[in-house]
Amino acid sequence: MREEFWNDKNILIIGASSDLCSEMLPVFAEHMGWLGLHYNTNKEPLMQYADRDNVIVYQQDFFADKDCSKIVDDFAEKAGGIDFLIIMTGNCLCPVNWRQLSEKNMLDDYYINTVIPFEIAQKAAAKMSERGCGRIVFTGTASAQNAGGSNSLSYGAAKLALECIMKRMAKDCASSQVLVNMVCPGFIKSKFQTQTMKRSDEEIKKRADFVPLKRSGTYREVAEAYFYLLSEGASFVTGEVINVKGGDWI
Repeated sequence: MREEFWNDKNILIIGASSDLCSEMLPVFAEHMGWLGLHYNTNKEPLMQYADRDNVIVYQQDFFADKDCSKIVDDFAEKAGGIDFLIIMTGNCLCPVNWRQLSEKNMLDDYYINTVIPFEIAQKAAAKMSERGCGRIVFTGTASAQNAGGSNSLSYGAAKLALECIMKRMAKDCASSQVLVNMVCPGFIKSKFQTQTMKRSDEEIKKRADFVPLKRSGTYREVAEAYFYLLSEGASFVTGEVINVKGGDWI
C-alpha cells in the first residue's frame, strides 16, 4: 500500500494552495510524516491543515536564490530531513498572442516557471543526495510538448525548458538514488482555464471536444499521477514525463 510506504516520509510541496493540489492534501496530511505546505498569496486552502502537528505552512515569495534555499533548509531542519518534493508553482503571467509578447513577458514567465522550480529542486536534491534517497516531481504542461497555445507561448516554452532540467537532474541524481520526474496535465477544467486564460464555459466545452475522451480531466486524475511517482511501485522510474491528457495530441 502506498500509504504504508509514506508513513515516515517528509514531503515539501511548493505551490500547495493550487487547484491541482486540492485532491492530494487530505491524503498526504493523513499518511505522511511531516508535511510542508507553501503558498504565495492564497493561504485559505491550507488553513484547514495548519493546526495539525505534522504540518508546517510557509508563506514565501521567491525573488532570489536565497529565498529558495530558505524554505528548503527550514523544512529539512524542522522535519529532520526531506524525502519528497513536489513543485507545483507556476503561471502564465501574460496570456496574450505571441505576436504581442515582449522580452519582459518572456523573461517573467521563464523566471517563475523554470528558474524558481530549478533552484528549489537544486537545493532539495543536494539534501536528498546526502541521505542517499529522495523523490522530486516537477509540474509541466502537456500542451508544451505540442507547441503550446497561441496565447501561452512563453509559458509553454518555460515549461518545456523545465522538462529538460528534470531529465538532466534525473541522470545526475540517479547515483544517489534520487528520482526526478514530471507530471504534465492536459486539458483540465481549472481556475487556470477560467481565470488566467479567461475561457468561458462554452470555450471550455468546445476545447474538451477535441480530446479523444471527449471531456476535460479532473484534479483527482492528475493527483493519481503524483501519488504513483511517490509510491514504492515507482522505485525504478526516473527521468520520465507522465502525461495526464486523455489522449490529446495523439
